[in-house]
Amino acid sequence: MSDQAAPKIAKWPFLVADLALVVTGGFIAINAVAPLRASAVIALALCVFAFGALVHAQERYVDKEVRVKAPIDAVWQAWTTAEGIKTFFAPDARVEARVDGPFEIYINPLARPGLLKPLIERFSETTFVLLHCYPFVREAGWLAHVYGNVFLDLSLTIPHVARPATALAEALELAPVSKLMYASDAALTPELYLLAARWWRDALAEVLPELLPGADAEEAARSILRDTARSLYRLG
Repeated sequence: MSDQAAPKIAKWPFLVADLALVVTGGFIAINAVAPLRASAVIALALCVFAFGALVHAQERYVDKEVRVKAPIDAVWQAWTTAEGIKTFFAPDARVEARVDGPFEIYINPLARPGLLKPLIERFSETTFVLLHCYPFVREAGWLAHVYGNVFLDLSLTIPHVARPATALAEALELAPVSKLMYASDAALTPELYLLAARWWRDALAEVLPELLPGADAEEAARSILRDTARSLYRLG
């Protein structure tokens, strides 16, 4: 185990900002035509407190790196077999270390999207977006088909699965194209953003023409890649 010191952040900019807030608040208070509302005073005090907390937060920052010595064979066994994954990472898994073999990790084997059915029906005015549904893509697509307030994406699926077009086709077996959204779940590794965008486009180009005529397929792809998310999340 090795300790890595956290990078130091200069405190003087925060102190200057605090002072500026106090001076500004005092100037407004002195020159205000009408007495300041209590909410304005409270807001100013909270700003000063927040900056002060940020200054001292760095002193409580802990960054640790843990390195475990393990034989390469043990690491390979831990990540390429269901038994290995179940020893440290998840309660269940389906893994076959071969080309195009499944690599399915079930953090909660009982977390099937269909179990949300009573909740979705109870809160019919609430919008539900189902994320990380693999390997229950068909079940999530069924919910999006049945309930108007349910949407889904294929995050943590494309670009991680070996056959992205298959996963996309499964989602669209029942889900309307207006209920499916692009998502990559890419993080940390820059290449994942590129792969996700490319494989999504390739999968859409393979699957949509089999379901819709040319112009409709192009419109559906635009909806999945952009328009539905912009509308749902009110991005303009």
